[in-house]
Amino acid sequence: MLTILLVSAGNGSFSGLQSFFEKFENIRIQEAVAGNKAISAVLNEDLQLMIVDEVLPDMTGLELVEKCVVVNPMLNCALVSSLSKGAFHEASEGLGVLMQLPPQPGEIEGRELLKRLKKVLRLDDKIFETRGESAE
Repeated sequence: MLTILLVSAGNGSFSGLQSFFEKFENIRIQEAVAGNKAISAVLNEDLQLMIVDEVLPDMTGLELVEKCVVVNPMLNCALVSSLSKGAFHEASEGLGVLMQLPPQPGEIEGRELLKRLKKVLRLDDKIFETRGESAE
């Protein structure tokens, strides 16, 4: 089972991504509507991926990733950012961010995230089965 934490202000910004992930039998979605709630989940849950919106009610997405890397350096993170690729790389350097996401990510970004996560975690194809199909 793959557990993904979606962290946003509860504004529906991850609805497309969440709909995509819900197609998979072996993916469990959790949600947090603030950075501090996400930190609590990182401390208390077995998470394989945290996807963070650019701005949260109590901190920026980048600040949350920085705090979570200290708590769990092995946590895979993806972050919504409107920065250019170069500026994003500069801002997130050393944090091990798996992928920069655009605002309102959807199925295309979800597929790319799963492909990268599969490679990083060396996951079996069975984790990505959806009614007899794989994510690729």
